Amino acid sequence: MLARLFKGAQWGTKPAPPTLAADLGVPLPVLTVVPKAGPLPLPETAVPKRRRKRIEIEHIYPTQKPRCEAMEHASAVLELIKAECTAGKFIPKTELERMYWEMCERQAWDPRHWTAIARHVGRMTERVTKKEAGRKFTAYRVPKR
Repeated sequence: MLARLFKGAQWGTKPAPPTLAADLGVPLPVLTVVPKAGPLPLPETAVPKRRRKRIEIEHIYPTQKPRCEAMEHASAVLELIKAECTAGKFIPKTELERMYWEMCERQAWDPRHWTAIARHVGRMTERVTKKEAGRKFTAYRVPKR
């Protein structure tokens, strides 16, 4: 109803007729505008969260990281390509993978998954991803002797 009264006052037309509630003497409810409420403030007892500091551990006795088998295989592959290939050149991943499988057969090793070997080879030498003839391929640099 208030909307109708406001609308009428805005356009200059006469206000809407009174309702039955006004005839009976029932007071109309008073509408108030409540501003949009934002997030509630933190109580005074709440402490803001803090980041935990990283701790540094220093060993008294020297410890060696156990070398994983994939890392040993990767270093063996790198030694093999150092001996057979020109230093500084890049070798495609597919050829390096094939070389790894052949080396495992010659050494009678249980081959590991190529992804693990390639991850370690990429950490030991430079890895480059190129796009050639519309195909994406990865190559690894032959390290210097």
